[in-house]
Amino acid sequence: YKGKSGGSFPGFVGSNHAGANTRGPLKDDWLKPCNLDWTEQERDDKCISLQEAIWGTEGLARLEKIKNAVDPHKMLNCYGCVGNNEVGKNKGGEKIKSEQSKNGSLQETLTNSQESS
Repeated sequence: YKGKSGGSFPGFVGSNHAGANTRGPLKDDWLKPCNLDWTEQERDDKCISLQEAIWGTEGLARLEKIKNAVDPHKMLNCYGCVGNNEVGKNKGGEKIKSEQSKNGSLQETLTNSQESS
């Protein structure tokens, strides 16, 4: 994420300290924390992502490039890990229902992987 000044966000959160609601500060004011009273969607829209809070803008972009090269079908995932922000989304990038996400993402990935073989 590029701030108002155009600078890249520096990572600062230790991954072993990240929880389910962890986000970085507000996108438009890095000095203000993300409001935990907001909905998940509001936090996603207004706050720096968990991955970016940990790795920083440039580090995350580099790691995502590596992750996509090593795991193009997104078979290896964990909460808060690099590339995990794509899990639970359909091909158009829209979020899918959680029960579909748990089974559908893996099944869709397996199906796509088998089709391309």
